[in-house]
Amino acid sequence: MRWRRARATATSTCPSARSRAGTARSTSSHRRREPRGRRHAGHRAHRAAVCSGPGRGAGRRRPGRVGRRGPTPLEAAATLSEAAVGERLVMSFGTAGGVKDRVAGGRPVDLVVLPPARLDELVGLSLVSPEGRVPLGTVRLGAAVRAGAPRPAIATEADVRAALLAAPSIGLADPASGATTGIYFAKLIGDLGLAETLKPRIRLYTDGTAAVEALARGEVALAAGQISEIRPVVGADLVGPLPEAMQLRTVYAAGVSTHAARPEAARAVIAFLRSIRMAPAFSAAGFDPPPDGSPPP
Repeated sequence: MRWRRARATATSTCPSARSRAGTARSTSSHRRREPRGRRHAGHRAHRAAVCSGPGRGAGRRRPGRVGRRGPTPLEAAATLSEAAVGERLVMSFGTAGGVKDRVAGGRPVDLVVLPPARLDELVGLSLVSPEGRVPLGTVRLGAAVRAGAPRPAIATEADVRAALLAAPSIGLADPASGATTGIYFAKLIGDLGLAETLKPRIRLYTDGTAAVEALARGEVALAAGQISEIRPVVGADLVGPLPEAMQLRTVYAAGVSTHAARPEAARAVIAFLRSIRMAPAFSAAGFDPPPDGSPPP
């Protein structure tokens, strides 16, 4: 009997099984095997859907894992899409840079979820179709403290600066991992003139979710990342979004691989992700509507 090996959960956001950057960097995954001849009639599985940032990992287990408030939108889609459109998703998550590199390195996938700029890079490599890319939603940056801890003011740039200076330890995504938020926060802290002052207090993690989970475990006193990375983590309280002048809105969009085994099925799944049925899951996870303003079909 031939077996098909598929990665069921993922390394990194977005969203990631991690040892901590700054102590050690490693990745791991749990794999699920499935005999090809035993799929339910009428339900077929994609080879993989590779996703960045906003969806990783309720299914993974690792030492020190903290609880989560239900599945992320893409995890919910993996369950719901089978009943809705007859397609079961096998997903792998990672940072935006990590996902782009995996696809560019030849990983077989049917659809990809990334910020548009990264999708454009894959389009330029003829790995993602330039047609039919669909925006799924937008996420903003926020700050978090451990559940029950006092919440600092972050309404203005001065407030954010004071909160950073007051924090004894800060958890952020590692820019070296390719995490969009890690790259942005490194620049933001530098622009505030605080890079050297805060350097001894900053602990780097492979992505924003890992940083927030570390916050929930008490490893750091303050964490910052995408709101969609903060809300699902039990033991972390969202302080609020960063002020508009310091905000970074990241759009996530889905595209079909040019090497998709079944491109029509991939397009059906993408349409489902933008459907009314999925809208509550995206909203609850901290996503704003897509920038085009179009309502779900």
